[in-house]
Amino acid sequence: MSQRIIIQIQSGSEDSGGIANYISLLVKSEIFSRYKYIVTVKKINKKLKKKYDNAKLEIFDNSINCFNFVNKVFAVRSLSLKYKNSILHSHALKIGLLTAFTRLFFNAKFIYTNHGLRYKQKRKYISFIYFLFEIFVMVLSEKYICIRATDYHYLKSKIKLNFLLKKIVLIKLRIDFQKYKNKTKAFKFQPPYIILGVGSLIDIKRPYKFILWIDLLVKKGIPIKAFWLGDGPLMREMIELTKKLKLDITWKGEVSKRTVYNFLNKASYLIQTSQFEVYPTVVIESFCCGTPVISTNYWGVDELIKDKINGYIIKSEYLNDEIKSIELVKTLFNESKYKIISENCKRDFYNHFHNHKYTSNKYKKVYENFFKI
Repeated sequence: MSQRIIIQIQSGSEDSGGIANYISLLVKSEIFSRYKYIVTVKKINKKLKKKYDNAKLEIFDNSINCFNFVNKVFAVRSLSLKYKNSILHSHALKIGLLTAFTRLFFNAKFIYTNHGLRYKQKRKYISFIYFLFEIFVMVLSEKYICIRATDYHYLKSKIKLNFLLKKIVLIKLRIDFQKYKNKTKAFKFQPPYIILGVGSLIDIKRPYKFILWIDLLVKKGIPIKAFWLGDGPLMREMIELTKKLKLDITWKGEVSKRTVYNFLNKASYLIQTSQFEVYPTVVIESFCCGTPVISTNYWGVDELIKDKINGYIIKSEYLNDEIKSIELVKTLFNESKYKIISENCKRDFYNHFHNHKYTSNKYKKVYENFFKI
C-alpha cells in the first residue's frame, strides 16, 4: 500500500502567525506517522525546516492576484500530480479558492480549513461576495473544517442544504503543555507591571493602539514596562512614536518560541490590539502561563476570551471616556481580582485548550475517510 500524502498549502507568512503555527502542530504530531506531509513555503531555510520538522518543504509563492491566478491553479495541479495518492489541504479563503478551482478544472480533491469567516471582516457592500466565495469553496471541498465554534454554528444556522451541512466539521485547536512554562509559583503582579504585545507589526494588528494603551496606563500613574514581540514594516514608525511619547516600550522583533514563553511567564497582561483575530495560539499560550489577556472587541473574540473571567474585552470608548478609563484601570490593577482571573486562565487552559491529540485525532478521522483506510 502506497504512503498517504497530505499537501498543506497556506496563505500569508509561512514562518509565523496563526496558520503557520497551526500547520506546524499538525505535521509534528506523532498521530500522523503513517502519513507523509508536504508543506508549501516561499523559500526553504533552517528556520522553516525546524518549524515543519518531519515534513518535506515545497516552494510555492502564495502571492495571488487577478493576473497570476490561473498560473497558480496550474502550480497547485502540478503539486497534486507530483505526489500520487495525495490530498490537498488548503488553509484560509485565498488558498481555498485556489484549490477549489483546481478541483473544478482538474478534479484535484482537497480539504479546507477555515481560519475565520472573511466576509465577517468586510464592509457590508462586499461581504455577500465573500460569503459566496465561502460557499463555492465548501461545495467543491471534501470537508470544510471550522476551527471556531462561532463560525461553525453561524454557518450551520445559515445553510439549509443537507449535502453542505454534512461537509462542515468543527475541529478546535489545542496545544500541549509547554516545557518553557514557568514551574515556579512566584506571583508576577507587582510594579513595574510588564505588559506584552505579540504579533507582526502590520496594520491589521494595530500596534499603535498598544502604544496608546501603554500611554493611558502611564498617565493614570501605573508603572509600566512594556514589550512587543514581532517584526514587520511598521517597526520604525512604532519606535518613533514610542520615543515621541517617552514611553518604556521595547520592540524586540522576531523571537523564538522559548522567548515568547519567557515573556508570558513574567507579564502581568498580554494586550491584543488586532482589528480581528481568529484563534491566536499566543492567547492559549498566555492562558497556559496564567497571564490574562486584554483584547479589542471583534467578531468571535469570546471564543477564547471570557470578559472578566480569563481576561477583558475592551471597547474603543475606554480610551476616550475619562470615567470609564479610570474604572477600567482600577479593575485591571486590583490584586485580588487579578489573582482570580490568573487562576481562571490556567484552569481554562487545562479544561479546554490542552492536549493537541484532541485536534490531531479529529483531523486523522477526516484524512482516513478520504483515503478509506
